[in-house]
Amino acid sequence: MPGANCSIFGCSTHRKKGGPAIFKIPSGTDDYNTKWRKDVINIVIRDRQVDSDLQRQIDEKRLHTCELHYSEDQLNRNPSRTTLIPGSLPTLNLPQKSFATCKTTSTRDSASIEKRELYTQEVQQHNGMENDKYKSLDEFRTRFEKLQLSVSGEWIMRHSRENTIYLEKSDMTYIIPKYQIIIESDLTFNILVYNWLVPKNNKLHETFGSSFKNVTLSVLVNALEKMLICEGVSYQTDVILSHTVSQIYTVNSNSDPIKSKTFLRPKECLILDSTEKCAVCIKKEASHSQYLKRKSERLTEPAKLQAPISSTSSARLKLTMQGYRIENTELKIEIETLRKKLEHELQTKSIQCDGIENSDLVSIMSRADPSRVSPFMKLFWEEQQKYLQTSSKSVRYHPMIIRYCLSLAAKSSSAYEDLRYNEKDGTGVLILPSQRRLRDYRNYIKPQRGFNKGIIQELKTKMKHFSDPERYVVLLLDEMKVQENLVWDKHTGELIGYVDLGDPAVNYATLQKVDNIATPNVLVFMLRGIINPIKFSFANFATTGATGCQLFPLLWKAVSICESNDIRVLAVTCDGASSNRKLFDMHFKLQADDAASNNVDVIYRTPNPFSKESIRMYLYFFADPPHLIKTARNCLANSGDGKATRLMWNNGCFLMWNHIARLFYEDIETGLNWLPNLTYDHIELTPYSKMNVRLAAQVLSLRVSDIINTYGTAEERETAKFCKIMDRFFDIVNTKDDQQHHLQIKPDREPIRSSTGERLTWLKGEFLSYFDSWLNSIQSRPGNYDKTARNKMFISSQTYEGIKITVHSLVGCVEFLLDNHICSYVLSERFCQDPLENYFGRQRSMLSRKDNPAIRDVAQNDSSIRNSKVFNPISGSNVSNTASVEISNEPIHARKKARK
Repeated sequence: MPGANCSIFGCSTHRKKGGPAIFKIPSGTDDYNTKWRKDVINIVIRDRQVDSDLQRQIDEKRLHTCELHYSEDQLNRNPSRTTLIPGSLPTLNLPQKSFATCKTTSTRDSASIEKRELYTQEVQQHNGMENDKYKSLDEFRTRFEKLQLSVSGEWIMRHSRENTIYLEKSDMTYIIPKYQIIIESDLTFNILVYNWLVPKNNKLHETFGSSFKNVTLSVLVNALEKMLICEGVSYQTDVILSHTVSQIYTVNSNSDPIKSKTFLRPKECLILDSTEKCAVCIKKEASHSQYLKRKSERLTEPAKLQAPISSTSSARLKLTMQGYRIENTELKIEIETLRKKLEHELQTKSIQCDGIENSDLVSIMSRADPSRVSPFMKLFWEEQQKYLQTSSKSVRYHPMIIRYCLSLAAKSSSAYEDLRYNEKDGTGVLILPSQRRLRDYRNYIKPQRGFNKGIIQELKTKMKHFSDPERYVVLLLDEMKVQENLVWDKHTGELIGYVDLGDPAVNYATLQKVDNIATPNVLVFMLRGIINPIKFSFANFATTGATGCQLFPLLWKAVSICESNDIRVLAVTCDGASSNRKLFDMHFKLQADDAASNNVDVIYRTPNPFSKESIRMYLYFFADPPHLIKTARNCLANSGDGKATRLMWNNGCFLMWNHIARLFYEDIETGLNWLPNLTYDHIELTPYSKMNVRLAAQVLSLRVSDIINTYGTAEERETAKFCKIMDRFFDIVNTKDDQQHHLQIKPDREPIRSSTGERLTWLKGEFLSYFDSWLNSIQSRPGNYDKTARNKMFISSQTYEGIKITVHSLVGCVEFLLDNHICSYVLSERFCQDPLENYFGRQRSMLSRKDNPAIRDVAQNDSSIRNSKVFNPISGSNVSNTASVEISNEPIHARKKARK
């Protein structure tokens, strides 16, 4: 402190080398230092006039004292410096005033003398207390032995380690000490009461500062023994701790095996207070009483409609059901009354409209509420009015009208003709293009198997104006059953219906049976945008059930074509067929150099050698999540029921289909409607219902899990857990838009916005660990079970492998898209093959028959489906209708008429 001088009046000590030590007056950072600072300042200003300069030094904390004014026991001398013991006050070499000898003494002089005497007594008392405090642990140990505490035998000192002292006081009731004081090497102490730590906000710590530098042991012990031990609270919850104290055992005829006393305390309990219950426990008791009061009041009120069943009392559920039954009965009566009234009014007061009134009604309908008219309805009505005012030979149809007509004519040509207005006979109601004109649009690209150059060029044209993020796509592939027949093409002269993989060399190299080359399947490749909602059927092949060896060259040729046209394929999605799994396994060698993938026991990605990106790109593999949900449900359905091919077991409990079936039939018998979404189709599975994703998702749901946990037995808990964990998995991998999670109150269906979010962490951690622990439980199950029997205790290996592939691929794709700022959020449903399922449904529904088309029809229908931009999914399919109709002015190319 350069330039520091002693502030005591008459002292000439200043900062210089080798001179007396100078100490800065405490800054007053806490209550103890504030009192110490005030006492020192009072000594300084006692003999000095407080002018502006001295006041500024006090405000700026620049007052100092030197060691000449302190006794030796108030100083800590170290080799490098000398410091003051906290609380020391200057008492030596202070200025002395001589008393005046004049006869008359003023009142002011008498008051000053009395103030001086009072202050001298306070200083002497303070210094007397300072002599009783401790400077080191050794001094504390020496002085403790002289106290009456050790002589009486109530307090015992024991040494746990070299720099720690334990002081204990016991009574004859409990085994552990009643009080325990732990003193550390720096003289700080902690207090335990029956092994419960006294918190720092207790009055003892606040008064003495948790250090024996501020208080003597006798003063602390007296204060400690005067305080009462808190009785705790009278209730038990998750946040209340049990403070159990073992009592000294006394043997008698009615003795219990163990004797102890338990206190219930909140974590913040002060344990020592001036009353029998501390302020914290009193506050907790009052809060709990209010909670019990509110809870008892709620039990008399019906539950809300969205209240979770698992956490709602049965009394409130009963009141809710009674209320809704009454309301339902009243509404039925009201509807029936209104229906009868409307029928009566129509029969007695209805009139027939003439031409003028009809025109007025048409005018009124043209001014309909815009909010109730869809964009396509408005466009269709405006275009029809325009066509009525135009000659039939000069009509120019809007592209959306042409797409609608292509879709309608593909379903039923006769229904289309009934709707289309015919000027010759006056039939029909709408002005639509002829079917001859529609064939020009449908056959603009000549149909063929394999990679069609015309389709590739059309895809390139569609994506020409796409931004860089919109060019990331998912490649979907799957097979559809077709009719086994041969058709002669009159234009080319070839027989259509044999195996055709787009390359004759591949056709003959992969044939295994020469006598069975007629194709029963068609393999379709489809591109789906990850950011842009584009869905484009890319290629189709005639197969007899493609093998992994056949799929491998086709897949990479499709990827190379896309990458050469600046279309970036990020992932491939297919179902869990054996050929598809073989396709994934064939990339083992390509994955060998990928260290991150080597830590995973499945092949879920491979380097993309055709990528033009500057960073290393991967092609991720996905097993279709809806397909995984179906196979997981089917495994449970065959566990002890159905085909009984499995008897799933985990953690001491069986996972049985009859656990769900029993609750379903009990729900029907009681009429409580626990499971309103479940029907007989969910329980009594048929070949058709086994393929329905909606039925599988509603069985493996959180609601079914909650009902089993609430009304089922303890042996059914693993079935409930399996339903719950598969429900959350499907929610995470099936996010479709940014509004669904609000409408269905499912937060897991919110778009994924962070690559380190809780949902992805749950998938790679808790979700996969659930199956690992299941396998470990099966392997450690005692009993003489062979490998086949233990495999039947688990889900199918194909389903398990597909789950692991999908989880790792989803995490990898989300990390790539978000960490590279390609998009702000990811919709995981974009990696599912729902558009391809919808495509197959459209193929089967062509020409009014929901049956498998022939291989020649597939290529012809493909053009209609691609141009019509499918409006809605097929009714009864596995695809839900979530997208609205998008009005597009993009022109549709038509086949040019040949010149004569």
